[in-house]
Amino acid sequence: MLHLSQLPRHSTKEGTPGKLMRPPYHETPTGIKQMPGRKEPVTIDTTLYPTVKSRVEGGFASMKLSQPKGKRPRLRPRTDSEMEDWFDKGMTLTPEDKARQLARRQKRGVRGCSVSFNASKYTVPLDYYGSATGNHKGTVYLDVPRLCIAHGNIIEVFLNIDVETHNSRPHLAGLQALSLDQCDALGASYQQIEIGAGELYVALDRNYRRLLVVFANPFSAIYGEEVGKRIVKQATDNITKYCEIQPPGLPGNIRHNHTEEWLMRNPQHYAYPNSRCGVFHWGIWAQQGHESLGPVLTKDTNGVGSNTRGDLQGLLASFQNISQLTRLLLGAIDRSQRNTMQSAIQLLPGHFRNLWTNYDNECFSLRACLINVVTEPHLDHGDLDWTMSTPLGKFEGAGFCVFELERCLHFPAGSTAGIRGSKLIHFTRLWTGSRLCLVSTMHRSLLRHVFGNSERPNQTETGTGRRHTRKRKHSSVNGVSLPDLRNEGSDSESFLRN
Repeated sequence: MLHLSQLPRHSTKEGTPGKLMRPPYHETPTGIKQMPGRKEPVTIDTTLYPTVKSRVEGGFASMKLSQPKGKRPRLRPRTDSEMEDWFDKGMTLTPEDKARQLARRQKRGVRGCSVSFNASKYTVPLDYYGSATGNHKGTVYLDVPRLCIAHGNIIEVFLNIDVETHNSRPHLAGLQALSLDQCDALGASYQQIEIGAGELYVALDRNYRRLLVVFANPFSAIYGEEVGKRIVKQATDNITKYCEIQPPGLPGNIRHNHTEEWLMRNPQHYAYPNSRCGVFHWGIWAQQGHESLGPVLTKDTNGVGSNTRGDLQGLLASFQNISQLTRLLLGAIDRSQRNTMQSAIQLLPGHFRNLWTNYDNECFSLRACLINVVTEPHLDHGDLDWTMSTPLGKFEGAGFCVFELERCLHFPAGSTAGIRGSKLIHFTRLWTGSRLCLVSTMHRSLLRHVFGNSERPNQTETGTGRRHTRKRKHSSVNGVSLPDLRNEGSDSESFLRN
């Protein structure tokens, strides 16, 4: 393996160091040169597994979730809506829970940043036990009956955060100035939370609005254990194969300032022939600084060669099961936002949409694939509130950290997290092994383009280069009321509130 005493860069006319060369590369007698992608043919596994509804019709309705021994098993819900309600119950406090929690705090004078509800058993009636533990003063634990889809769920209420008025930007510059080791040490200082299989973690603000939801192994909960593992492995293998013929581009400084230092420590992610480092962006987005031009296909979607086009289409088609799962989980977290996002994508031209998704109910317009790149503390500027992340691969570490919550959550392959990424500063701790991560989101400017004006230019160009306009009025789509997102700051909780 090539020793990286200095990362290879492109030369510039001024003679100054240019951008990092995209892997793979190799060393020759005349210097370091970039290698083309592998020429061996690869096979993308495009197998699609049955959806929840067809699985139920096929007799899978009685599949069980992990339950404590001696407990009566629960049947799987039959429809997508019932499945969303099923997950929703696992992350919602009832009015009785809130009243008891408030009475408990007033009685004991409990103060602090959070109040935790540990649903470790199905206990009747509600009963508080314990008091402050460890260094986290003011933490009260509560058994919540019939609240979770599996035992062990944790719901935390952060009394010092109001999502409507919360502003993290003043802290961002200081955090981004930290070194790679300092970021990792910061994450290590947070409370470490491990979520067992079939469990979930929920963080709420002072008004019980959701801030963060982490699902442990949701693929097994929805598709069954065997099929769930197969879907995760399929996605990992397909992305790895695709990297062999189309190496990913190295990320810029936004969100990934520590890329060079990270690669110096992990040359195996960068050297030919096993280079696995970079970022893909698949789908549509608004070009930074040119939002008025409307959404465009990303370069990784539309800029590949003809020899690679078929492999890319197969890869994107193989993500349908992941798209279904993230859509289902987002519906449980915030159904209003999910329905609005789905309506926006359905209004895009069919030939435009079919280039990056074949899922009829797709609700995410952009999917970023992070391949062995470390993420610094950041906010998802320009994105809608909820971003869904799913790590893949074989690795150890990579805890998911949230600055405002002072929490570091165990986030293994196959887990899925939904976070208000534009509100909360988040980052990833270091890891060993090979880690991929699929991040699904939608730019706010896409909604403004689709719903914001009554008259927009049609982006289909004619042979003469002229563009036609047409009136587009969207007060509702399929019975779903659409929000007014003309202004950047119009993300008031009338649209994104639970």
